[in-house]
Order: sequence, then C-alpha cells, then structure tokens
Amino acid sequence: MVVAHNNHNMLYIIKKYCTILLAWVILLGTITFPLTAVMLYDEDSYVRCPTGLTIEEYAKCKVEERFGNGHWESFNNIIKRESHWNYLAKNPTSSARGLCQTMMSYYSHEVDSDFLTNPYKQINWCIDYTVDRYGNPNKAWNFWLSNKYW
Repeated sequence: MVVAHNNHNMLYIIKKYCTILLAWVILLGTITFPLTAVMLYDEDSYVRCPTGLTIEEYAKCKVEERFGNGHWESFNNIIKRESHWNYLAKNPTSSARGLCQTMMSYYSHEVDSDFLTNPYKQINWCIDYTVDRYGNPNKAWNFWLSNKYW
C-alpha cells in the first residue's frame, strides 16, 4: 500500500497511475489522439514541457504548469536575486548552492548526486521547495521582499 504524506505525493501517485492507464489505452488502440497530449515522465515529476528548452524557458513552463498564470514573475524575481540564473552559483558564507541557493547543509540528503550540475533538477527542486514552504511563488516572493532571503 502506498501512503501519501502530502498533497504533492498524492498528486504524483494519481498522475502516475492515470498516465500508465492512458498509455495502455493508447497502446491497445482503443482511442486515438496525438501522443503529445500524454504527459511525459521525467525522473522528478510529470511534465508537459517540451525538450530542448533553455533553463529559463523550462522553469517558466514548469511554474505555469504547476501554479497557472500569474506566478512566473515572482519565481523569476527570486531566482534572479538568489543566483542571477547561474546554476553553479555558490554563496561564499554558507552552504547555499545553485539557482535557488539550496542550503546543502540542510538538504543534501534530498538531492541527487548530479544536482549541483543539473539546472533542470534544481528547478524541479526549487518548485517543490516553494510549494512545501510557501504554497506558491507569489507568497515566496512576498516573504523574500520582507526578509531578503527565502
């Protein structure tokens, strides 16, 4: 039995099983529509974002997919101020690294070994962090404006 610890996990489980079911239906040929409508799986989440995007384009796609319209500017503002969109950014006075300045001393157990060199994984993690800590990018940005960190 799979136990979901939060809404994100439950959504992940539902999407996983719906995608598997849909793939079987398409494979069996009982319905037809463009395969681009099927959500593709990457190792961190289900995405509708096409491949070959720049990191900023990918981030915008993921933010809009997850939160809808009206959140991209806030997410972009945070990343610009935290790392200037440099996925190799290092804070000289802490363990903060990457696009959203992930505190590696606290979160290293949550990330893959290539996290620091993979900006796409960093974006996925940043979005999950945003949800877990603030709920959405607009709330995260408001916190950042008040505190100059997030």
